[in-house]
Amino acid sequence: MNRSFKAIRLNAMVFVAMAALLGCETDVDLGARPQFWNGSNNLTLLVFDGQTGAGVADAKVTIQIGPTVLSATRTDNVYVIPQIPNGTFPVFIQSTGYLPYVATQNFSGNTNIAGATPTLSYFTYTAVLFPVRGVDRDITIRAYDGEKGEPVASAQVVAQIDVNQAIQSLVRPGSSPLPGALGFLPRTIVTNMTNGVAVIPKDQLVFGALYDISVIAARNSASEYLEPKVIQDLKAGDHFPTVVVFMGPPAQAPVALKTNNEDGGTQPNLVVTFPYPIEVCSDSDSHDWRNVTPTPIDTDDDRSFAAPDPKSPVTVARSESDTVLTLSYQVDPAPPTLDDPDDNLSVQFTGLKVRVVGGSTCTDLGSVKVRGDAAVATTIVVRKGKK
Repeated sequence: MNRSFKAIRLNAMVFVAMAALLGCETDVDLGARPQFWNGSNNLTLLVFDGQTGAGVADAKVTIQIGPTVLSATRTDNVYVIPQIPNGTFPVFIQSTGYLPYVATQNFSGNTNIAGATPTLSYFTYTAVLFPVRGVDRDITIRAYDGEKGEPVASAQVVAQIDVNQAIQSLVRPGSSPLPGALGFLPRTIVTNMTNGVAVIPKDQLVFGALYDISVIAARNSASEYLEPKVIQDLKAGDHFPTVVVFMGPPAQAPVALKTNNEDGGTQPNLVVTFPYPIEVCSDSDSHDWRNVTPTPIDTDDDRSFAAPDPKSPVTVARSESDTVLTLSYQVDPAPPTLDDPDDNLSVQFTGLKVRVVGGSTCTDLGSVKVRGDAAVATTIVVRKGKK
């Protein structure tokens, strides 16, 4: 028994000694182990001052993954966070003297990094930080009807931070901006315009940030819509706080729904139907028609020699709430008349232009698209000869 006990004790001592020896040689830093089995994503973030474009080298960049916080290592203004799992997580950027930046980023890598050949995913973005400094004055937008000179009766004004333009102008072309919010201030500010005046509050603006300001849904004193206006790259706190814009009618090109000569056959006039009210924007003196009757191929000369009435060659009528346009030709009535009702006759209308009511785009009728496709054919076959 004693021998057996001594042998067991000796073996145990040898095992402990070997374990201690192995433990010293194979020491593992458990703090360096990956925290996520799919932590194959790597974020590289370049952080710049939004006013000067200089690098920000003392920021704290973190990613919140549930209860776990991953912190970036820094080299100058380049911040790197490795071993990010697959998913969408908030990214926080903080630096003394700057508004905090909060972004939400999706990481799409989903590789088991313990595998033999893991595939790593790399995401590189640029972020700009703006100083903690208030804008001292509101931005006032004044809008006028460019044709009448009157203040715009009503409109909506939308101001949106253009982070991408700030990065391109301050850093370099080709940089990918990290989308996010600056200091929890709104990226988009919406306000109403009354009697030509809208005010963007200074306490909602980021000092030094570039804004694109749009004046939309504007109506003049006659309640007609006006063309939207965009003011680009207005720098809050640096540029003049009052902006004046002049607005005109919307530049909408007319498009027809159908014409009565699409399917061939004969027509006494040209009828064009639109999906909205249209108006004629050409001078009536320019409205005319031409006799484009083909030369007959048989021996009988049944080609009409009808000519336009020199006083009123074309009559124009609008109907069905100004959505239907009808063009009729008038033949020269002076005797001896050259029009024979038994002859062929094809008429091509010329010189007539139309636009959408309230619009500013005046288009030749022959250039108007039908359902967005082929242009309107302004030629009609009035009759085919009976000879």
